[in-house]
Amino acid sequence: MFQERNQTMLHPTDDNEYFFDRNGRAFHYIIEFYRIGKITWDPINCQHQHQTDENTICITVNKQELDEELDYYQIPFTNSKLHHAKLTEDIDKFVNAVIDLVYEGMGLWEEHILISVYKNRRNLHLVWFPCQDIRRSVKLTPFSFNILSRFQDKFGHKLKASIPGLKYGYELVAQNTNVYHRLELTPTYKFSNQIKLVNYFTV
Repeated sequence: MFQERNQTMLHPTDDNEYFFDRNGRAFHYIIEFYRIGKITWDPINCQHQHQTDENTICITVNKQELDEELDYYQIPFTNSKLHHAKLTEDIDKFVNAVIDLVYEGMGLWEEHILISVYKNRRNLHLVWFPCQDIRRSVKLTPFSFNILSRFQDKFGHKLKASIPGLKYGYELVAQNTNVYHRLELTPTYKFSNQIKLVNYFTV
């Protein structure tokens, strides 16, 4: 644990007081590594959760924080969890960006939301709200095209699970050098039975 650069920590001068100028939350995983021989970090640890039990404290550590501590303590870590966590994080960011566009379209009472995700664009893509005839560039994630190329089905399932009733259409379009994924998203407008819509339309 104590590399050569940290040897001075083994010889304290103030009554055996040690001071660690490190990330205390991430250090938990360093201690666990020396205790059981593996990193127990899981992608869910980086998700901020609201606990209903007031006695429960949720300690969160993201991938970057853990990477910095592993590098500082020179711990070799080839566990595929970090790689999978990065993939999951990228997909979640993409899904969340598309969800925001769907809700924006629903706010405009759109029947369909059309999104074009281009191969030759890193960030800027196109969204079209047909009813309002609004077309504009939108910033998604740098890996949006690749995510759809590899995980189109899983992306669709995750999107539909996040927005109940959403219909998901997909096609790959190739027009000369212009290649893009086209998403056609059809939301379902549902209202609670407690809301009596007739009151809103009664003259």
